[in-house]
Amino acid sequence: MNNKGLGSGVAIIIILIVALLVAFLAMRNMGSFGFGNKPSQLENVVEQAQDAVNAINDRIQEQYSTIDSGA
Repeated sequence: MNNKGLGSGVAIIIILIVALLVAFLAMRNMGSFGFGNKPSQLENVVEQAQDAVNAINDRIQEQYSTIDSGA
């Protein structure tokens, strides 16, 4: 019986559905493996960056004040 490739087409569709399901489950569980940023981690990173910028600004301000007082 000649099904004109219908079996291979159905097999490809099933393989694609399984691949999409595996990809979906992998993305959903990525957080449990430590991938991705959780909101609390992201806020902590932003806070650390702001602290670093503030420290640099304070140091620059100290340098300008010593230059001004020494001149």
